[in-house]
Amino acid sequence: MKRALLAASAAVAALVACNPNEGPAEQPNVAPKVEYSIAESTLNVDVDAVVTFSATVVEGRDVTTEWFVDGEKVSTTPSVTWKFTSVGVYTVHFEAVNDLGKAEKDYTVNVAGIPLDVAFSVEEGEVEAVIGTPFEVEVTVNGGDKETVHSWTMDGVDAGSGTMFSRTFTEDEIGTHTLVYHGENVDGMTAGGTWTIAVKDLPLEVSFTPADEAIGAMVGDKVNFAAAIVHGAGGAAFSWKVGTAEVATTSAYTYDCETEGSFAVSCTVTNAAGEQASRSWTVTVAKKTERSLMLIDAEEMTELPATTILKGNDKALSIVDNPCVSTVNPGTKVLKDDLSNATWATSGLVQVYLSHIESSERYHYKTARIKVYLGENDYLPFMVITNNNKASRPTKVNGTAFYPNHSKELWASLVKKNDWNVLEYNIVDGNYSSVAETFADITQIQFRFLVNYDNSNYPGSLSDTNTHIVYFDDIELVE
Repeated sequence: MKRALLAASAAVAALVACNPNEGPAEQPNVAPKVEYSIAESTLNVDVDAVVTFSATVVEGRDVTTEWFVDGEKVSTTPSVTWKFTSVGVYTVHFEAVNDLGKAEKDYTVNVAGIPLDVAFSVEEGEVEAVIGTPFEVEVTVNGGDKETVHSWTMDGVDAGSGTMFSRTFTEDEIGTHTLVYHGENVDGMTAGGTWTIAVKDLPLEVSFTPADEAIGAMVGDKVNFAAAIVHGAGGAAFSWKVGTAEVATTSAYTYDCETEGSFAVSCTVTNAAGEQASRSWTVTVAKKTERSLMLIDAEEMTELPATTILKGNDKALSIVDNPCVSTVNPGTKVLKDDLSNATWATSGLVQVYLSHIESSERYHYKTARIKVYLGENDYLPFMVITNNNKASRPTKVNGTAFYPNHSKELWASLVKKNDWNVLEYNIVDGNYSSVAETFADITQIQFRFLVNYDNSNYPGSLSDTNTHIVYFDDIELVE
């Protein structure tokens, strides 16, 4: 019986010990033990990097956790995520604490700016540029573009800002130049570029005058030639030849037409780069005769010339029948200048323009000749060179010298009242104060037909013999 009771007691004890609803005995508490997601103590990151720090408590109960960044508490959870927005060195500290102890860890975080990554439209190194053509380099920021400031220098001198450098080099800048780029963002990260620019001239280009390669002249003439360099002037040398003989090494040459015949004139220009440009002319020299250039001839006109060639006063000009057909002017058509109702009725004018004729052609002439029919009008026509506002009486009237002996009596004896008069105005001998030697530099001339002999404007009273109407024809330039 006793043995049976002991067995039953043992069975009860076994049932109590195996009760699944009763856990194991609680272990004693210990100081915190922590495992960290980032084991290393020093981190190197770029600015604006986001880092998550995690701490897992593997031993210890009743543990409180805290995270600090540069001494300032930022979290009480086992993990913290932090964005480093500025360049610098940061200290991140962690503590896990309970009544039995503390676990802690320090991180040193080195935060650097994002590297400034740039690319250029022109590869760095030695490059070439041509004068007159823009040389450009553009920078593109591929990384680290955070308030980036761009600057350029040329040969150490400020050459602008922004992402584009552009320069049009001139002839004075031919040679070698150094272009430097510097970029820097707000975090102090920098990038740079350097170019050695060899600035070259354009290919040799020369403008030769005269434009015509066949030139007619007469004995005693002078023919002016010139070679003007448009581009490529560096070290230019000139060689002028008549036939095969070199006659000049300057940029211009004047050929004296001393004998009749045909003569070959040539010019060769060579620059320092060895480039050449050449032109040749044939000058045909004839026996000297009077040379003339007709400007206005009414005989062939069906309408008045354009106002860029001939301009009257208040549109008073017209083409009419010749009022006095004579041996002096046998033409049937002439120009009429009716100023009786014009604004300047007492000092009418006719303007003749010369700029449409090449100056190399006008060069041959120094006298203007005009035929004038005055009727009974008692007027003395003046010619005005408007370039310098110089006026003068005719130098010859009907072939007889009038200037400088220009008395009223001489005028009255030379002029034909009811016939055509031939008046000549010589710009050298006609009191124009050496305005020019030929018409090469004169672009317009003006004839004032209704001026009294004493150079005063006519007072305005009209009579049967004083009608303010003048006819003119055959305006030409002569030697």
